[in-house]
Amino acid sequence: MQKLADQLDSVNAELSKTQAEANSIQLKYDELDGKAERQNSKHDKELQDLKVQLNKSNKEADSNKKETKRSKDQLLDVKATLKETQDKLSRIAQEKKSLQVQLNTPPTTPSPPPAKVIENGDVQNLDKIKSLEKQITDLKKQMNLKIEE
Repeated sequence: MQKLADQLDSVNAELSKTQAEANSIQLKYDELDGKAERQNSKHDKELQDLKVQLNKSNKEADSNKKETKRSKDQLLDVKATLKETQDKLSRIAQEKKSLQVQLNTPPTTPSPPPAKVIENGDVQNLDKIKSLEKQITDLKKQMNLKIEE
């Protein structure tokens, strides 16, 4: 019987030793598991922060695309207006040149009715030239205003 008691004591000692080892292993596991949980939580937080940052960046990129398109559209409008203004200026300059040529060209036979001569010796078409020059100045001012916008 003593032998059985000794064996029981030996088994109990072995059991206590195994339980102590199991408890030690469980503590290490719990510690590592907690550390892993904290790391996962930290990684999840970092991932969430990156997602928020990505969304903000995407929204900003979309906003920049819209602003760029709006700026391009404005530039195209200004270019079109500039082209129209240049065309008008060209037509006015051509008309002015034509009128100046008429002023400087002696009449051909049969002569047209005489032009009305003003005090300084210029003819009535001079008023037309001055009007065209004013239109040119006004168009240049408009063109400058459009470009500044």
